[in-house]
Amino acid sequence: MKRHVVVYLLWRQDVQYWRNATFYQRMRALATHFRLVLLGRHGVRVCHDLADQLVIQQCPIPRFTGGRLAILGEVLYLGWLVFAVLWYSRLQPSRCLVYTFQGLEATPAAVLAFLGYRWVADIVDLPEEQFLTVRPRGLRGWLGYLIRRAHLWVIRRSLHRAALVSTIGWSEQSGLAPYLLQRYQVPQDRLISLPNGVDARIIEEGVGRPRELGRFRVFYVGSVVPRLGANVVLRAVALARRRIPELTLTLAGPVPRFYAQEFESLVRKLGLNDIITVHGKLDSPRVLAEIRDTDVCLYPFLQGEGVDETIPIKVFEYLALGRPLIASDLAGVRPLLVDGENALLVPPGDETALADALVRLYKDVALWERLSLSGPKVARNFDWPRLNEPLITRVAELTMGSR
Repeated sequence: MKRHVVVYLLWRQDVQYWRNATFYQRMRALATHFRLVLLGRHGVRVCHDLADQLVIQQCPIPRFTGGRLAILGEVLYLGWLVFAVLWYSRLQPSRCLVYTFQGLEATPAAVLAFLGYRWVADIVDLPEEQFLTVRPRGLRGWLGYLIRRAHLWVIRRSLHRAALVSTIGWSEQSGLAPYLLQRYQVPQDRLISLPNGVDARIIEEGVGRPRELGRFRVFYVGSVVPRLGANVVLRAVALARRRIPELTLTLAGPVPRFYAQEFESLVRKLGLNDIITVHGKLDSPRVLAEIRDTDVCLYPFLQGEGVDETIPIKVFEYLALGRPLIASDLAGVRPLLVDGENALLVPPGDETALADALVRLYKDVALWERLSLSGPKVARNFDWPRLNEPLITRVAELTMGSR
């Protein structure tokens, strides 16, 4: 039964059916328990799985295309968000709040918080991440970059105003929580940490498939950049290929322009052109299909700020679908993964250790089968609805009184 609470979700993108994305699962939880009103861009599209559970209010300002007009449209949309909340909330019950993730929509939310509205900020990634993987080019690129920089400046100075900040972590002493407490001055009593999880409906969809002889397919999904282990993976695969003739590598994720030339050069230098496939960014059903059809999955992240404590959704998907996993031994996955029981852990950045782990799984079929069967057992403990319960409780507590 839904509570008599209105949650205004500021969201500028289309809402796709991405079963294991944090934003998607948060929206499902909010729509289940509250009256969720999505304030989106003009023409925003919402997947059928969610469209019937929420109210959609579109910005009347059309989307502009091309250079300065696109930037102007972005600014006008952000201004409309403030006006829309002020307008719609006067017609709704007094118990309402504003909900955002770490996108540009958090800037108008900060304005609304200053005006007295309760703001829940869901920080699921390092806020500075966008500046680590993007290099601006051209006038529009630089204008967009400056807008994002201004947005980050606003968030750094206003996130402490949020009534509640939700983030990813095992506790308030891990994950992104310490970072938000120190750099963004978020009061500890307003912070809640939740691990990522998995849609229980996919568990065991890939379990029980024996390893196919005559092939050894290695898979990674995510941004293909050096700080997330791309170079290490390429060099490890080159080493392992000498002992695994059937080895192939599939990457499902964007290769940023600033890294594309280095990536292509390294692939040629290591002689991997004939065994590597780069799909680019794939939608959720395609990613899950690729995982089901692979032999070994990788989580090769390196040590670094905002990376060590990450709890990637990809890891839960690998486990849920029973795919043996080789992962960097980082703080974020240690509470989840046990070396030799449900994954193989290797030192971050150690290409030799990664190559040896690949060879070990190739030769030891019993180990491969043990990891394949143990993954879903772990994943069952991280079903999204159960994980989101503490957040729903805290949001409900915020609306006990009137604004």
